[in-house]
Amino acid sequence: DYVEVVDCFEPHNYEIVAKFQSVPESYRNSENPMDDACFYNLVEYIESIYPNADYLTLIEIYDKFDAKYSRLMHFNTIGDTLKPDPNKEFNCAVMSKNSFIFNSFKKDIEKN
Repeated sequence: DYVEVVDCFEPHNYEIVAKFQSVPESYRNSENPMDDACFYNLVEYIESIYPNADYLTLIEIYDKFDAKYSRLMHFNTIGDTLKPDPNKEFNCAVMSKNSFIFNSFKKDIEKN
């Protein structure tokens, strides 16, 4: 199995934004460790795009993000169950809800 790689400048609606070899130790005791790792990684990523933004500006940016994108995870399961395996690789992605992304996710969110 493989995933076709699409150039950032070709229209797409889905993008991997983080990849982990396993759940980081700092999230192991969380109720939803993979989701938390993806969420906080995405928050840090967005804040790195807007390093000088104040709290209210970031709230506006997150609101725009929530209106335009969904967060997704890809993970391996434990045996024949649907339970995520915290000891295996997983990916975090964003998906455009209503349209294609015509640049990288970073470029798309910078213009909003």
